Amino acid sequence: MKTHRILFGIALIIGFVLGYKGFIKYYPSLLFKGAVSKIGGSENMIQLGNLIDHKSQVIVKPNPDFMYVSCFFNLEEGPLNLSANISSSNYWSVALYEPNTVSFYAKNDQQFQSNKLNLLIAQQGNLPLTIDQDIELIESKTKKGLVLFRFLVNSSDIDDVKEIKRIYKTIEIKRNE
Repeated sequence: MKTHRILFGIALIIGFVLGYKGFIKYYPSLLFKGAVSKIGGSENMIQLGNLIDHKSQVIVKPNPDFMYVSCFFNLEEGPLNLSANISSSNYWSVALYEPNTVSFYAKNDQQFQSNKLNLLIAQQGNLPLTIDQDIELIESKTKKGLVLFRFLVNSSDIDDVKEIKRIYKTIEIKRNE
């Protein structure tokens, strides 16, 4: 009888450990797939999010002081150039995420030398031979991921919102040639 209890206890512990490891390994990827379906859009296509209000839940705990621009990227066909002319006096940031939700790159407006954003996103092991001096190389461990821009905005100031929409139109992502 005691042997059965001990075996049951061991099986329970092993099941818990395996379940926990599986959860840790696969849950972030499920979250990423959920984000892809919620945000929508095609890969390698820039999208401007709506102004955030109390009903917004596309992004986990969205901040109503920000407008978000996102792009799910795919490096299967080679590196991508991400460029923009961000001439805003407001705070902004750009971050890149792996499908498991780990951020592998993040910078804000104070860390860039100019208003011109010029990044090259390439998968490790598939880096270009030469890179122009004005381009910052970002190495991704994965073929797919997310680019997320955050722009501080006063949502009640129409001119402020228009400025972010103007900046959004300057953001491009395209194949590196």
